[in-house]
Amino acid sequence: RGLGDVYKRQEFTYRMLKDTVDMPRTRGYLDPYCREAFRKYARHSSVAEIAADIQKEFALPVVVKPNQGTKGRNVCLCRKEAEIQRAVKRIFDKKSRFYDFVAVAQEYFQPEMEYRVILLGEEILLAYAKDIRSARCKGNISPLHWEGAKAVPVADRSLISRFENFLQPVHRILTLEFSGVDIIRDQEDRLWLLEINSQPDFELFIRDNGPAEIIGAYKKVLLNLKKRN
Repeated sequence: RGLGDVYKRQEFTYRMLKDTVDMPRTRGYLDPYCREAFRKYARHSSVAEIAADIQKEFALPVVVKPNQGTKGRNVCLCRKEAEIQRAVKRIFDKKSRFYDFVAVAQEYFQPEMEYRVILLGEEILLAYAKDIRSARCKGNISPLHWEGAKAVPVADRSLISRFENFLQPVHRILTLEFSGVDIIRDQEDRLWLLEINSQPDFELFIRDNGPAEIIGAYKKVLLNLKKRN
């Protein structure tokens, strides 16, 4: 079966794929105040220790985010240690319904453009750019949550082919049955795999483009399931 329950767990994905495809360096940190049975696995005894380790291990700015989650919640671009501490505390806040027991630090690249690529197996059903060139960040650094951001379908076949070639090594390790892959193109035109989502959300794509392309993608998914059965 596909590893759908693992895809969004970003440190696991990084460990599986880091020697196969270009990914930003990623490091996970277990909540030192998690359930007592698991505390023996924590490498640090406090949020302050975690923040200090992140600052030691990563150049600033650094992305700090939950190991799981959606819609850019609790994803922070941190430029100093105090911001790292606040980000980690927010992730480990057990009073929040967005609590996660693992915080992830990830190397930051200034993107030229970020893309979402929707896969059915190895086939690209749809790809779109998360265009923020005329947008303004209002706190949530996830690109499509910027004010004025647009989801722009990729029509360039050469870019689609480039995504296909870039992802080929991933397919040799993971069975991606239906997934949304986030890819950034940096300012030197190099591609980086950010994360793989087993339950991609199309709300913002439909907002900007209407439902037709998403309906077409799901028709292909359903036909694929019919062939299997």
